[in-house]
Amino acid sequence: MKSRRGISTVVGAVFAIIALGTTVGYITYSMTTLDNYNQSVLAKNQQNADIANEKFQVSSATFANNKLNVTILDTGSLPVNITKIWISNQTASSCTTYSCNINYITNKVVSPGLTVTNIGQSMSGSLNLNKPYNVKLVSSRGNMLQFNVNSVGSAPINIQLLALPATVSSGFKTELTMTVTNNSTGILTNIVPSLSAPTYTGSGTTTCTAGLANPANYNTLPSGGTAIFKWDVTVTGGVAGDTCQYTASLNNGFANNNAQATLTLTQVTFVQAAATTPLNIKLYALPNNLPAKFHTQLVMVVANNSTGTVGTTANPITPVLSAPSGTATCTAGSVSPTSYKNVAPGNTVTFTWDVTVDGLTTNSCTYTASLASPYNGYSTSPSTTITLTDVTFASTTLAQNTGILSLNYTTFRWYQSGSSWNNGWEFPTATGTAFKMNVTNNNYTGTFWISKYTQLFVTRASGGNNFQFFIVNTTSLNPLTNQKYDGCNGVHDYCKSIAPGSTGTIYFSAGTLQGTTAGSVQQGDQYAATILLYGKFTTGGQSGSGNQYGQTLPFIATLSP
Repeated sequence: MKSRRGISTVVGAVFAIIALGTTVGYITYSMTTLDNYNQSVLAKNQQNADIANEKFQVSSATFANNKLNVTILDTGSLPVNITKIWISNQTASSCTTYSCNINYITNKVVSPGLTVTNIGQSMSGSLNLNKPYNVKLVSSRGNMLQFNVNSVGSAPINIQLLALPATVSSGFKTELTMTVTNNSTGILTNIVPSLSAPTYTGSGTTTCTAGLANPANYNTLPSGGTAIFKWDVTVTGGVAGDTCQYTASLNNGFANNNAQATLTLTQVTFVQAAATTPLNIKLYALPNNLPAKFHTQLVMVVANNSTGTVGTTANPITPVLSAPSGTATCTAGSVSPTSYKNVAPGNTVTFTWDVTVDGLTTNSCTYTASLASPYNGYSTSPSTTITLTDVTFASTTLAQNTGILSLNYTTFRWYQSGSSWNNGWEFPTATGTAFKMNVTNNNYTGTFWISKYTQLFVTRASGGNNFQFFIVNTTSLNPLTNQKYDGCNGVHDYCKSIAPGSTGTIYFSAGTLQGTTAGSVQQGDQYAATILLYGKFTTGGQSGSGNQYGQTLPFIATLSP
């Protein structure tokens, strides 16, 4: 019995050792597995942070050697490795050849704050410069930058042709000015002007001779950019009233996308003695029809039709603009430039004023331009009228201008109380509310400055009520406090901006224009919300002039119980 009790002790010890070993092994395995999982989570979080912090944009896109030449700027805090480039011919509905769908590895690395050039130059084959292409750049982290490179023949663009001045005497020169504005969302390439031979009316003895275009071409034209071409034209012979008409277009441009200008022969007349200097003055409003609260530009053109140089240091050519007359409220800014000196015979100088208009539809205002002494008696004083109109869209241009600003719907948040923003589409009624969301500026050449009139416009589904939430600078939480959209850097508008190709956060809350008190939805119902986005594209900063732009962003369906 004593021998059996000894065996039981040994067996028990063996089982205890086995149990202890199994427990230690399991704990060790569990700790190792948990550590591997934590390392995977940390690595994934770092990867996601790197993807979010990687930012790059197109600085320029040109053609060289019939290949794409893209320059990339790293605007983030991490190096960017452009691993692939995709180039697709947008006119080819079904194409398998290399020239229609190009895909190759670039492996171009750009450091933060620096640029890298010649992206696209290492591709084999060549591109057709008269075709539109869609370009996608892909980084090693999976971020993608997409843009269009369009041919001038793919869609109509804005072309204007002005004769400055449009009336000229025999033996004198005038200037044809052609402006080409890229009103598409892509980069235009191969901008080459074409000027037709003149067509004549009248006596048949007038001859109009145009020189070469200056410059001869633009290699590329970014979205929203303007190219200007000029021709010197000499008019000889003929009798007063004869005309010659020119038509300007683009080589390989869209069919019937052109503009005309007419020159009229006149005789030199002097309002004073023959010893005085004749100066020809014209005044234009560009455009002369526009909606209220928009900007236009007055352009005063002064041509020296004499045989001597005009404008000295003591007596420069200085413009004078009258106060406006009419029913509209028109406010002109400072003239640019303030004066000219040493204007040679046959040369033309231009003065401009930015003008803001306000009032009711069909209201108008009229400006008159003249020259300061001693040149005030050498020419007539031309006038021009600006008329207010409703906002209209032409079907041919509406599609070309949409999509410049886009909304990230996943960033929509609302706040009434508490310590954090809320997502979702349902919030209480009759309570001050703030909203925020991210908007991206897809124009890679101009900064978008946001106007104080920007608002979130909420419409009740059953009808009868609309509510406005105007833009504010920022919104602080707990309690809800708004900073009004005013007095930024001493300016009463355009407080916030979105850089080219960048994304910015916009806050809506004020119940009144430039107010601080949060607005609210007063009745329980379903609502449709739309963002009315107003602003301007300019490179001149908050106070700079530029191209005004407005866009409606369909927003979100909301429920306020």
